[in-house]
Amino acid sequence: MEHAVEQSVKHNEARVDTVLVTPPTERREPARPASPSPFIAKVNPVARIIGALLLCIPMFFSLDVVSASVALGIEFALLWIGGINPIRVCRSTWPVWIAATGGFISVLLYGRTSGAILWSAGWIVVSEGSVYLACATFLRVGAIAVPGVILALGMDPTDLADGLVQILHLSPRFVYGGLAGMRMFTLLQEDWRALGLSR
Repeated sequence: MEHAVEQSVKHNEARVDTVLVTPPTERREPARPASPSPFIAKVNPVARIIGALLLCIPMFFSLDVVSASVALGIEFALLWIGGINPIRVCRSTWPVWIAATGGFISVLLYGRTSGAILWSAGWIVVSEGSVYLACATFLRVGAIAVPGVILALGMDPTDLADGLVQILHLSPRFVYGGLAGMRMFTLLQEDWRALGLSR
């Protein structure tokens, strides 16, 4: 028994001796990108939020296929010029397209009936008007959500808080209190996970 304990202690000491610690001055951690686009990464977070709002606001006042498709096309073109190709945009915003598809199906089946009726079964009525509104809803959801999601990707909360205080002159107590609360929420998640593991 004593021999086994001695061997275990020696094994632990040998394991401790092999641990290598890099001095802080020699550590090189790659910087996290602030955006998928190097051009957008240089823009202040407050300007990114304002830009997303400016792109989205017109969509709240119109519900037609032409305006929504034109807006979505302009957004894709601007993001492509900014360095994010359309395929990357679609990959990064896949939850938006799932939500847009859900809106499309619900409006198609239960939307306002107008024009010729294409198919009906009980409460479900598919007409020319509901098909048009469903397409407009799909494009509108995409046009509203895509710029907000893409411009918010990689945004540093600390940079956003600094911008809100320095540019928009919001109350530092409120802004930095919210930032601290958000940081504490991450710690709370880690503590909760540690409690679950300790059980």
